[in-house]
Amino acid sequence: MVAMPAGQDTLYGTVSVLRDPAYRRLWVSGLCSNMARWMDLVAVGWIALQMTGSPFMVAVAAFARSAPMMVLGPFAGIVADRVSRAHLLLVTQAGGAVIALAFLAMFAVDAAGYWRLVALEGAFGILWSLDFPARRTALFSMLGASRVAQAVSLETVSMQIAKMVGPVVPRSPPVSRRRSVSAGGSRARRRRARRRSSPRSRAASPPRGRARSRARSCSSRSR
Repeated sequence: MVAMPAGQDTLYGTVSVLRDPAYRRLWVSGLCSNMARWMDLVAVGWIALQMTGSPFMVAVAAFARSAPMMVLGPFAGIVADRVSRAHLLLVTQAGGAVIALAFLAMFAVDAAGYWRLVALEGAFGILWSLDFPARRTALFSMLGASRVAQAVSLETVSMQIAKMVGPVVPRSPPVSRRRSVSAGGSRARRRRARRRSSPRSRAASPPRGRARSRARSCSSRSR
């Protein structure tokens, strides 16, 4: 039997972990979750900036997403050790879907508000603080101590892929959204034109010819 070099042996051992169907499903779901997390982070920052116009409030919305991990992280690890990891992951993914539907409903009925946005981001952060340790502990129970290092390496790869791909998706708006933005701008210009041509605005602002004659008469009197 021909022995492989050390580097190739390590790479083969890392990739061979994906042959396990249970871990493969976990890895793909983690990749999708991480991509959705980065997409949400970029989209929420853009929406918060549009609502408030303040970079500080954008930072507050992002902090609401990461603060639960700092506060609940040590306790979430204890919860992940005491309960079933599969059930915990199922709860966190279902909760994330419910919050995403709440986002959709909030903007569909035109009831969006900044603090509602922050509250939903905080709920996302709580689910994330439970999902992260549950995934890590599931690797050990799924693959054993001999292959957990390779599994963690692949998890890091999926997080880096999601970090590169996820933020790019919200930056490319679809054609329909670009048309709606341009249509909204044209409607705003038409409203401003109607206001300027209304009788009230005409009465409030004198004609340009009268204003010029008054200015000339005032200058001749001062001379």
